[in-house]
Amino acid sequence: MKKLNFIIKYGLALLLLSFYSCESWLNVTPSDRLSEEMLFNDREGFVKALNGVYIELNTNELYGRNLTAGALDVMGQYYSVASSSHAFYNYGGLVYTGNDEKALFDNMWQKCYAVIACCNTIIEKCDENKAGLSPVWRGSIKGEALALRAMLHFDMLRLFSASPAIDKERKAIPYLESYTNLPQHQLTVGAVLEKVVKDLNAARELMREVDPYGPNYAKLESLYRNHPLLRNRQKHLNYYAVTALLARVQLYAGNLPDAFEA
Repeated sequence: MKKLNFIIKYGLALLLLSFYSCESWLNVTPSDRLSEEMLFNDREGFVKALNGVYIELNTNELYGRNLTAGALDVMGQYYSVASSSHAFYNYGGLVYTGNDEKALFDNMWQKCYAVIACCNTIIEKCDENKAGLSPVWRGSIKGEALALRAMLHFDMLRLFSASPAIDKERKAIPYLESYTNLPQHQLTVGAVLEKVVKDLNAARELMREVDPYGPNYAKLESLYRNHPLLRNRQKHLNYYAVTALLARVQLYAGNLPDAFEA
């Protein structure tokens, strides 16, 4: 009986210890990941988050392949695929009914909206500004996140919706302006384009005074030498890139005077 009591007590102790250990382990932040609070606690956290967006844009699902020199180029007839065993063969014939084709577009859609969610988080954290970002840094980072959000929605609109020249009132895609995991309603083609233009104009206004590739570079030239993100914005969606994208969006929407003005 004493032996049985010892086994029971020892077993209960081990069980309680395992629960404690499990709970402690769950509360530890993995060494290769940063919690949201830690990431946006200082300026460099915002820089890392923005760099993370660009890394995701460079994956095969998006501009690393499928939205540039992959399936989309074959669909656009930039080059032909003669072999029926090639992964892109059906795209050349505009046949999208196979499982592989459906999976490619599904992954493209999911990855794009995941990156949009990241942009929305950066925008919201810029507005909270618990890290005390200066106007230059806040304008640069938030402006770029707004522009990236607009660019991604614009490409999803062009891929999955009707052309505005055909029907601006046709239901198109959701436009996500905040971080959420809830499904959102589809907007019309025209409504999505209006939101894209709104985001790009807001991005331009934020960047106008702070972007070294903007019109007021001379005012803050000395500041830009102090950090590579501000110094090397030719590799980012900077003020003039956003301006060019705005002109392109207005041209696509059929707003020729606005495109010319941009």
